[in-house]
Amino acid sequence: MLRIHKRNQFIERHFDEPGERAQRETSSGFRDSPIAFRFTRYGNSFLRRVFHLSLLILSFFFVQSLSAQVALVKATADKDTVLLGEPFWLTLEIRAPHGSTIEPFKVDSIPHFEFLIKDSVTRTEEGGATLIRQYFQLISFDSGQWVIPPFQLREFVRTNSLLVNVVFTDPFDPTQPYHDIQDVRSVPINKSKLLLWLALGLAMILLLALIIYFATQKKLKFFSQAKDPPYEGAKKSLKALKQEQPQEKVFYETLIGIFRNYVRQRTGIESLQQTSNDLSEKLKPLFVENSSKYTSLNQVLVLSDFVKFAKYDPADSEATSAYEVIEQSIDHIEEEVKRSQARAVLNKGDKIKTSSSGGGGGEVAK
Repeated sequence: MLRIHKRNQFIERHFDEPGERAQRETSSGFRDSPIAFRFTRYGNSFLRRVFHLSLLILSFFFVQSLSAQVALVKATADKDTVLLGEPFWLTLEIRAPHGSTIEPFKVDSIPHFEFLIKDSVTRTEEGGATLIRQYFQLISFDSGQWVIPPFQLREFVRTNSLLVNVVFTDPFDPTQPYHDIQDVRSVPINKSKLLLWLALGLAMILLLALIIYFATQKKLKFFSQAKDPPYEGAKKSLKALKQEQPQEKVFYETLIGIFRNYVRQRTGIESLQQTSNDLSEKLKPLFVENSSKYTSLNQVLVLSDFVKFAKYDPADSEATSAYEVIEQSIDHIEEEVKRSQARAVLNKGDKIKTSSSGGGGGEVAK
C-alpha cells in the first residue's frame, strides 16, 4: 500500500493537471483500496494457473504425438552368463508405427564377441505397429565381464546395453553331492538285440551277393557260350550289345570285355590281366601292315579307361565309333591269325618236303 501511495504522489507532482487530480482520486479510489488489491492478486494467480494448465495439456498431446512417430528399441540376450566358447542369442527389437520406413540395425562387430549367425531379420505386424527383430548368435573366447554396447538406430534412439559374464566353468555348488569315480561295470548282453544285429548282417550279405550276381549276369549275357568259336562268339556278343544299348559305363566295359575275351581265346594273350597299354604293345605285331587301325584301337582302349575310372561322359557318336573300331579290330586280328596259321602250315609242309628230299638223296648216295 505504501508503494501505491508513493506512485500516486509521483504522478500528481509531475504529470497531473490541476483539474485532473479530483477525477483521478475518484476513479482510483476503489483500485487503491485493500479489496481491489486482493482481487487483482487473486485474478493474476488464476490467469497463471490457467496458462500453466493449458501449457501442460499441450505438452501432453505433443508428447503423445511424438511418441507415436518415434520407434522403440530394445536389446535382449537369452543368457547373461556363458561358458568360454558357448554360443548364445542376442535379439535387437524395433517397434515402429505401421507404415513407417525403418531399416534394421547395422551391426558390423561387437568387442570381445564373434558372430556365428548374423543378419537374421523377421518383420511382423502386432497391434497396428511394425515389429522388427534381428537375431545374432554370438560366441566369446575372452573370459571376463563384457558389455554389449547400445546400438543406435537414429539420433537419440538407441538400445540398452547388456552385461555378459564369460567364465571358464560353471560356478561350484557346494550343496551338490560328491560323485566319486565309479568302478568298471559289465554291460549285460541283450540277446534280442544281438539276434537282431545278426539278422541284419545276414540280410546285408545276402543282398550284396544278389547285387553282385545280377550285375555279373548282366555283363556275362553279352558274351557267347563257350561252344562257339572265338570269332563267331565275339560277333554274337557285339550284336547283342548293340541291340541292348546299356548305359555308357556298362557299354564300354562290356565292349572292351568282349575284345579282351576274344584276344585271349584266339591269340593266347592273357588280355584280361593286362592294362590297356600292355595289351596295345602285345597286339602291335598284328597291326604292322595297318598302323591306322592300331592307332584307332589304342584310342578306344584309352577312352574306355577314361569312362571307367575318370567318369568321362562321352558323346553318342564316340560310342558308335568305338563299337566300329572294336568290330574292325576283331576282323583284322582274325584275318591276321588265319594268315599266320596258313603260313605256318605252308612252312611246315616245306620243312616236311625238305626233310623227305634230304632223306631220299642220302639213300641214293648210299
